[in-house]
Amino acid sequence: MTESSTEIIKILSHDVKFTKSSPGIWAEGGMGRAAIKYGEILIDPEQAPDSLKSTIIHEVTHYISDLLSLDLSEQQVDGISIGMFTFLNDNPKLVNREFYNKKN
Repeated sequence: MTESSTEIIKILSHDVKFTKSSPGIWAEGGMGRAAIKYGEILIDPEQAPDSLKSTIIHEVTHYISDLLSLDLSEQQVDGISIGMFTFLNDNPKLVNREFYNKKN
């Protein structure tokens, strides 16, 4: 079992508690949860690295949808998050250069 860790992240200028922790009482099979009511995102750390990254993007997409009252369906959140994960994963040079000022 992986140790839990918590940090404060920013989503649309809101402070959000981001916790990687065992799912405990979460729904069986759940890999993450975005809870705008509580200002937190919970991620199960017991995932393969790519699954963990994809889950983070998925839960952040839910959080943004809720903050902006977009009312995105689970299918829409899945599509956006899979697309963003694939884009970021397939274009590391662009991401590093344009977002982090790192030369390739």
